[in-house]
Amino acid sequence: MSGGRVVVPCGRIRRGLPWVGFTARTAGGRLVAGVQEKAGDTGAVERFHERVAERYLELLGHSKGVFMKAGQMLSMVDAASIGTGGFAPYQKALARLQTDAPPMDAELAKAVVHADLGRPVGEVFAQFVDDPVAAASIGQVHRGVLHDGR
Repeated sequence: MSGGRVVVPCGRIRRGLPWVGFTARTAGGRLVAGVQEKAGDTGAVERFHERVAERYLELLGHSKGVFMKAGQMLSMVDAASIGTGGFAPYQKALARLQTDAPPMDAELAKAVVHADLGRPVGEVFAQFVDDPVAAASIGQVHRGVLHDGR
């Protein structure tokens, strides 16, 4: 992350590394939460799942593409109908992927504009605001003023 913006890692291995570390930490964290709950810390497992759900949201949101789409699809599954309903924190967190995706880095956005329009942002726009107005899984919206004032 750079200044609150998402920098999408290049290459399958680099994109997969956060998932590997997260999976290992999650397995250990669930064991610890179970022991804490047995030792009298009521709600330790539930709090664990809420934290993990938020982390999944962050990882999927920063993954963009197929992983984010998978998270959005999973958010539409009725968590109450699966098992004991323990998936509710995950469904709640993943539902935010529908409308609240983290924005991509401004330089990446400018590179996309350049690739799509065949010219750098500075040649196309007299003004271009780096902070997006909105961001979703399929893109984001920036304010810009053309050289003719539109």
